[in-house]
Amino acid sequence: QDTDVRWQKMFREGRKMLVETIDYLSGFAPVDILIVPGNHDEQTSFYLGDALEAWYHNNDNVSVNNTATSRKYYKYHNNLIAFTHGDKEKHADLPLIMATEAPELWAQCSNREFIIGHLHTNRTTNRIVTDENRGVQIIIMPSIAGTDAWHSGKAYVNNKKLGVARIYSKNGL
Repeated sequence: QDTDVRWQKMFREGRKMLVETIDYLSGFAPVDILIVPGNHDEQTSFYLGDALEAWYHNNDNVSVNNTATSRKYYKYHNNLIAFTHGDKEKHADLPLIMATEAPELWAQCSNREFIIGHLHTNRTTNRIVTDENRGVQIIIMPSIAGTDAWHSGKAYVNNKKLGVARIYSKNGL
């Protein structure tokens, strides 16, 4: 992918930004970090997760899930929230994948979501796309990537990039 800085500087600045954010948030509540590799940063995201694990290894208020799996599952009260980049799986298969890979969590939760981010087609969007399949909401989050040479070549140049946050309660979104 195109960048305007050397990868070493980009990695360090990203790590510093995350540490600052995690330190701030861990002052209010426990922080659980799930490292979900993308299709352009599989190794870099692992290294970042490893650095965060080392940084917070003595901090009981911060946990890092940097397992080598491409899908991560997280239970928050009655919510089962799964994360994957979304470039490997068929989206229609995600509910069965969730039920198969996390059967105990599936049984404990009545609200189930899969959050994915990969979208490099003409379906690129500035908004959240939601699709329900077999009781699982599949949430396609918009990309916050800037316009680089690839995006420009595909004519994905007029998209306003929005960051999105989701807030969950004990009983659902």
